[in-house]
Amino acid sequence: MIRVENVGFAYNATSPNPIRALEGVSLQINKGEFVAIVGHNGSGKSTLAKHFNALLLPTEGDVWIDGINTKDKKSVWDIRQKVGMVFQNPDNQLVATVVEDDVAFGPENLGIPSEEIQRRTEEAMALMRLTEVRDKAPHMLSGGQKQRVAIAGILAMRSDYVVMDEPTSVLDPLGRLEVMESIRVLRREGITVILITHFMHEAIEADQVVVMDGGRMVMSGSPREVFAQADKLRSLSLDVPLVTQVAARLARMGLDIPPNVLSVEELMEYL
Repeated sequence: MIRVENVGFAYNATSPNPIRALEGVSLQINKGEFVAIVGHNGSGKSTLAKHFNALLLPTEGDVWIDGINTKDKKSVWDIRQKVGMVFQNPDNQLVATVVEDDVAFGPENLGIPSEEIQRRTEEAMALMRLTEVRDKAPHMLSGGQKQRVAIAGILAMRSDYVVMDEPTSVLDPLGRLEVMESIRVLRREGITVILITHFMHEAIEADQVVVMDGGRMVMSGSPREVFAQADKLRSLSLDVPLVTQVAARLARMGLDIPPNVLSVEELMEYL
């Protein structure tokens, strides 16, 4: 599991004016879970994400990955093999001129035998539906396809955890759908997914939703528990999924509908 214990973090910690980004964050993420971390810009969610694979180290507290403390310098590469990162802009994380080579790049750097690299690359491309574009240049692909290439590269490294830091924020609606479908594929494979997002509808399918504000974890629970607190979310400059807003409004009009509906299909059943 990933265990975050009373973590605080400051940028420029040794300067006269450090910038506090995290305060007293404690969190546990179990293997196989899908956890969505939401919050407005500057809430600390991306800073927290970078602690999961030791890109940042806590100023206070500890982060443990499968029992390994991220402050253990000797284990940093083990941690980064366990925890893969997908970043906001897909163009910033592709390194090869051909899709297949990009997917194989990670395992090649781990010194894995060629036959095993080929097998892993084939499996990862198949899972991410990239086999038909294996010989294409990544810059010729759509934004959603580029993110799938980045995810496939992590799969080829056999990472147990995939952290996605706002992977859909620069994509069009079709690209966002492609990334969300990739998350469903990862879940079916038993891989832990941590999604950083400010799109509330992307958090609906999560097992756990964590709400960040001012560097602190202010809410957590299942999507149904969190999105039922619409007024509190609005006070944090966040919104609830559109279908939940509609259900709540219909409930106020007197219809027998719970205020924490999460899907169109569920709302249709109640109607």
